[in-house]
Amino acid sequence: MDRLEEAFQVMAMMPAATRPKAYGSAWPSVVQEKIPLVVLAEMSESGELATREGEQNRVRLPPTSAQVSRMEQASRWPFEYLRDQPELAKAISLRAMWSAMRVDIRRRCQRRGIDHDEFNRQWQEGLKIITEQLIARRVPVS
Repeated sequence: MDRLEEAFQVMAMMPAATRPKAYGSAWPSVVQEKIPLVVLAEMSESGELATREGEQNRVRLPPTSAQVSRMEQASRWPFEYLRDQPELAKAISLRAMWSAMRVDIRRRCQRRGIDHDEFNRQWQEGLKIITEQLIARRVPVS
């Protein structure tokens, strides 16, 4: 499960192309967002301003080649080993993604109308099958 969670964390670290590359200057244009003082005061009281400033000042490090290789390997496992059980593959993928995002899994299940106990049973069963297959095929997992 750790490897699947790491795969989703690495996917989130990957740079995403937002539009086709255009001709012109290679320098990024500076955009400064103006926030009204009333909104700034509300954000400061709720702690949202500190969170926002932290996000803006955060340095994003690209994933290493080893992380990308492990991500590619682990992200195939649900499709490869749970090919005939798509509900288990979906459950384990959702569980790994939500764990990587550090969100409340019970709340996410409620939002999607998923029975939390059944969801737990499914992802654990899927993880058991994947683990058994990796051991049987002697796949190196480091």
